[in-house]
Amino acid sequence: MPIVPVGSLGRIVRAYKSAVTRMAYRDGLLPHGTPVWQRNYWDRVIRDDGEYESAVRRTKYIRDNPMNWKGIGSTNGNHAGRS
Repeated sequence: MPIVPVGSLGRIVRAYKSAVTRMAYRDGLLPHGTPVWQRNYWDRVIRDDGEYESAVRRTKYIRDNPMNWKGIGSTNGNHAGRS
């Protein structure tokens, strides 16, 4: 495992993932050894207002998209635009 500098984003993410995984195993939410996290992650630095606005639009889409589904809360599985 590569050395990750103290205080770096990678070290913070690794510590968080480790703590959450230990708690999930300890509390019996998952059997020991069950994979919990996707390997690796990619971060993106927002460099200007345009990138920030784009990130806000994507976040809003992800948050609001389920509300666009037809029959939310039902078990019919139909979504808007489908019959």
